[in-house]
Amino acid sequence: GELRPMLCADAVTKKGEPRYYVEPLTRAGYAYIFGGGHVGAALVPVLASVDFRVVVYDNRPNFATPEHYPQAERVILGDYLDIGAHLTLTENDYVCIMPPGSRHKIKSTCAYLMENGIPEEDLTRIHAPIGLDILGQTPAEIAVSIAAEMILHRAKRSGTAKKPRGEG
Repeated sequence: GELRPMLCADAVTKKGEPRYYVEPLTRAGYAYIFGGGHVGAALVPVLASVDFRVVVYDNRPNFATPEHYPQAERVILGDYLDIGAHLTLTENDYVCIMPPGSRHKIKSTCAYLMENGIPEEDLTRIHAPIGLDILGQTPAEIAVSIAAEMILHRAKRSGTAKKPRGEG
């Protein structure tokens, strides 16, 4: 009931009697989806349903509208070369880059990042191709595989992941 509005990403103090102070154990980051095509559109409601705070970023005016992604917290229309003008990423955020035909772009993207000063060890934080390999074919199935990998990563990162059965 009355505590529900206080269960959010930021610390909250409720004055009055009784007085409450609520602070999250893990700070919820945003899940930024760059590219709102078929898979991106399928991914938004799946991520939102498992408590990711979803933001869609697309450079196409006909895609980057709140009506296309009702479960997203924000939808940003912007140039991919000017992302910094629209948002600031933190270490708590997740980034899903959803270009069409992405598999062959992974190697060239990593080479580009290293040429531009990103240390090779930082590239280990990139999950590519994105998603657990559940042999999904449709945008909805691929969205489930991506969400599953993100849930797994979030659990490991927050320390709430349980050991598989039979271990420990």
